[in-house]
Amino acid sequence: MTNSAFIDRCRSPSSAKGRSEGIQQLKKYAQNALLWGQGKEALKREYYLYKAQVAPYDSYDDRMSEKILGNRVEQIIGQEVARWAARPDGKDENSGNIQSHHND
Repeated sequence: MTNSAFIDRCRSPSSAKGRSEGIQQLKKYAQNALLWGQGKEALKREYYLYKAQVAPYDSYDDRMSEKILGNRVEQIIGQEVARWAARPDGKDENSGNIQSHHND
């Protein structure tokens, strides 16, 4: 392919569409990474609060503190699942439907 043919191909509308789709995919990756990081940080924060025995874990014995930790971790995970399911691209790869495992 000559240089002029390559330049003409890069200027074509189909090439612009491909670049646009590529940029959209990069944006989705960044959004997914941000959401994943937020969930990870929320879980780490909860773990460190538990290990340091500060509020809300400071007023209870070990067994109750573990129950509180479990409940709070489940809340964080539930919120994350809801956020992922609410995303327009939150479809199941196999069925094309948004996954919902909870009927609460």
